[in-house]
Amino acid sequence: MVFLEYIPGDSLFHKLDIRSKLLWFIAVNVLAFLFWDPFYVGIILLSVVLAGIVAKVPFRRFGALMKGLLIPMIFIVGYEALVYPGERTLFYIIPKLWGFGPYGRITVEGFFVGLTFLFRLLIMVFSSSVFTLTTPLDHFLGFLQKIRAPYQLGFMIAVAVRFIPTLQREAWMIIDAQKARGAEIEASKGFLQTIKMYVPIFLPMIINGIRRSETLAMAMVTRGFGARKWKPLKSIKLTKVDYIFIPICFVLLLIGIYLRIQGYGVIAFWGG
Repeated sequence: MVFLEYIPGDSLFHKLDIRSKLLWFIAVNVLAFLFWDPFYVGIILLSVVLAGIVAKVPFRRFGALMKGLLIPMIFIVGYEALVYPGERTLFYIIPKLWGFGPYGRITVEGFFVGLTFLFRLLIMVFSSSVFTLTTPLDHFLGFLQKIRAPYQLGFMIAVAVRFIPTLQREAWMIIDAQKARGAEIEASKGFLQTIKMYVPIFLPMIINGIRRSETLAMAMVTRGFGARKWKPLKSIKLTKVDYIFIPICFVLLLIGIYLRIQGYGVIAFWGG
């Protein structure tokens, strides 16, 4: 999986303006942090997954993200279930045996709180993935131009984002080349040994990165970068779909805020 690589398509999210998708991204994350009940946050997570399906984002993208977040997810739920001072005991990690224990009390309240944090993490990751994977780079630049950001900032972001997939592919090529030479990169054991095995990968990437930056700098100078005011090749504009989508996002956000003020979506033992 190439990180931050735009996936062309003709889905609803591909047709939306970047401002509409940014509003959706902000709305779902604000709603996720408004509620504490995992049932309400789970509904928001389900809506984000459905948005990914509508956007036709390949499931392997979500699968790769889930694989990378597996350890943090287990830690979040386990930590909250273990340390949260709840009243109802779910089970003990070490039960009472022959007068020893019990230790490691897992509470129902802590499990629910950990589940809420887990859902929030997934919402942030999945919603940002849908946003970036369905938005081409020139739309980001057009948005920066609309908010009158300095064109140097837009160029810096464009170059950084553009070269992330390139560097990732280059890393894969170097790893394959090292494996072909007999380097046992994945079989290394221990932290220091792992770092030592990856030195032959980092050094070529650093050298190639320096060469690439020098080539880019010379190209910028020869083409007169900074001599004139920068303008994007394509300008972004709202369409009829955006004029329907934006009010829906605002209405759903206001409904969520109203429900939170009325006391919905709050776990009773949380006290707020």
